[in-house]
This record gives sequence, structure tokens and C-alpha cells, in this order.
Amino acid sequence: MANKNAPFGFRAMGKLGSDVNNMATAEYKIDDNANLTLFQGMIVGSGSGLITAGTATSTKNLGVLNGVFVSKDPSTGKPSFKNSYTQTNVATGETITAFVFDDPNTLFEVQAGGILAQAAQGNNIDSLGVAGNSISGVSTSTTASAVTGSGATAQWRIVKPSADPENNDIASAHCNYVVKFNEHLYLTTTGGDA
Repeated sequence: MANKNAPFGFRAMGKLGSDVNNMATAEYKIDDNANLTLFQGMIVGSGSGLITAGTATSTKNLGVLNGVFVSKDPSTGKPSFKNSYTQTNVATGETITAFVFDDPNTLFEVQAGGILAQAAQGNNIDSLGVAGNSISGVSTSTTASAVTGSGATAQWRIVKPSADPENNDIASAHCNYVVKFNEHLYLTTTGGDA
């Protein structure tokens, strides 16, 4: 059966192991008027203590964006919560807050960018794409189309194929997989943000 081609970025779905899974997000500041475009389900990083957009090769990833709160939206004059962020110039004293799944043991479901063999489980893979849907605010990121070479590092570790009945055919393109961070800010031994 063919898988449905409908990428949704990285969707939090649980935790590795059997510890408490509260699916909590942490709050991080987005600089006023930051020249960024962020979508729910995309990788984000940190630079000088502020949220930055992740890339397909980021190694010190902070987590995955869940949404953004603007304390006083300049277009409405009211507080707003959105799935995405585009450059926003707020009034003095107002804030922009990103809600991020930042636990490096969080498991995410994501669509593969190609056909990954059964042997892909346990291997590392990078992400692909940093775009999203401007109407829904949801990311269209996927994994890369192939795992990295033996012994090579990458952003994600493939845990297993997803149980999603519409996207779990590993012999076809666009299968969904469960992944966890492999390259994460809180997993490095050197410290410091990207």
C-alpha cells in the first residue's frame, strides 16, 4: 500500500524509556523583530540565549517548536498564540515567547524523505527542509532521503517505523518513522549554544 505524502514536520509523541511523559514544552524568548520564519514541528536552535531557526545540518539543536505566544500582537492589539512565527515588531515591553519540546529524550513522528530500509532502524539521519504551510503554520520538514554513513553523526536517531496505518509501509516512499534527537544542545559535552 502506498503511503500518503503529507509531511507535518516533527510531531512530539512520547518519551524514550518509561519515565514520566507529560509532553511539556519550555518557554524561550524570540528577539523582538527577529528576522525568522518558524513553523510548528520544525527544529529550532539557540543563539545568545534567543531562538534561532534550525537547519538540515544543525548540530546543537534546542528542540522542536510547538507554537509562539505574542503578548500584544501589533496587528490586533491583543495577546495571540500561533503555530508559526514571522518577523514581528512588538511594542516596547511586549514579548514573543516560543514553546519548545526541548527534552532530548522526546520521541517524534516524522515523514521520511525517501524509502528507508528496515536496516535504517538505529541509524542516524538528518532533517530536510525548513519550510511550512503559511495557513496552518505547520512545518513540512521530513527526514533526509537516506541515513548517514556508518559511524557518521546526524541530527536524529531512527527508533522504528510509525504505527500510523496510512504511512507505515517501509517499502514505499513517505513512510512515517519515530525518531529522537541525536545531536542536541543538552547532549553535548562542550556546552554553549549554536
